[in-house]
Parts: sequence; C-alpha cells; structure tokens
Amino acid sequence: MLKEQITTTKGIYFGDISYALSKKNYDDFFDIYYQKNNLSYGKYTLNDKSLIIHGTYEGDGLYLLKKIIPKSGFNVTVAVDSGNLGIVDLNLVDKFSKNLDLGFLIEKSGTYVLEVDDECTFKLICLNSNEVWICDTKPLKNKYD
Repeated sequence: MLKEQITTTKGIYFGDISYALSKKNYDDFFDIYYQKNNLSYGKYTLNDKSLIIHGTYEGDGLYLLKKIIPKSGFNVTVAVDSGNLGIVDLNLVDKFSKNLDLGFLIEKSGTYVLEVDDECTFKLICLNSNEVWICDTKPLKNKYD
C-alpha cells in the first residue's frame, strides 16, 4: 500500500515517468532509485521537485485511467514500458518529450495524492478540485475462463 502526495505550482503528469523526464533527470532519478533506496516505491525529490513511483500489477502494457469524481465518462489510455506508473511535478517534465501523449497531463497547480492498493490499483486525487481518477493495472479476466 502506498499513499503519498505532492504539491506543485504547475500541475502533474500521470504515467510512465520515463516518458516525462529528460534523459538527464531520468538517469539521475534511477541512480537514486537503484543505488540508494534499493528499488523502493514511493516519493522522491529531484531538483527540489517531487515525483511518486509504483510498479504496476502486470508490468508493461496499456492501462485505462478513468475519471470517477465527478463522473464524466472521461477515460484515457496510458502506456507503460518501464513496469511503473507515477506522478511527476510538471516542473520536472521535459516539455520537448515526444511521448507525453502516452500519459496524462493535468495543468493545474495544487496538491495531488497518489494511492496504490495491494492489487496495484492506482487512485489519483486532486485535493484542490476534489477530482478523482482510477487506473486498475490488474489483467482483465477472460470471460471464457
């Protein structure tokens, strides 16, 4: 179980963090992630800005992010190639990345909470607007099983 929050002046990116960070920031982050924290999921600080990372249930793939509060029918597919999803302060995001459309941008300042349960369902909450999104990373059960 994970529950962490970040406060940002620009907004956040939700998705595979490898698509959002510049090569230098990505390399710096993984130096910290692999060497100092022994592959721990959670909140990290890079250049005085925050990001939160957690593994998906199935690893790489395409996952549906659904807005559930307020109900709007809004859905977006996010792609994962690193086995992880997370939120990244937009102040850290490489605005020239060609892959930002593989995740989800929220360009609103505020405080964001990322909760991940034991089955790797991600819940993203914007405390300022009371908006909530869910991303289930478990495999869909085959109706013929």
